[in-house]
Amino acid sequence: MAELSIPPAFLDLEHPTVLRALLRHIVEHADCHGVDAYGRPVLRFEFACEAWLLDKLAALGSGDEDLEEDDPAEDDDPKEDIDAVLA
Repeated sequence: MAELSIPPAFLDLEHPTVLRALLRHIVEHADCHGVDAYGRPVLRFEFACEAWLLDKLAALGSGDEDLEEDDPAEDDDPKEDIDAVLA
């Protein structure tokens, strides 16, 4: 099989085919280490990659529009909440 080398600037991780390839690679190379308390398989996976790829994966979806309604509770100062509980 031929190896394809794509420059980082041209790799679109949000393209469905690219995401599918990444997920397929993870599932094919992960080890199943049993099941959790709910009966779901627990997969262990080691992944070594270039720093640019890790940066792209970490930023995946960061450009998505926030589609949920704004919640005023998210803007509250957590210190005020703690003070109310302690009072």
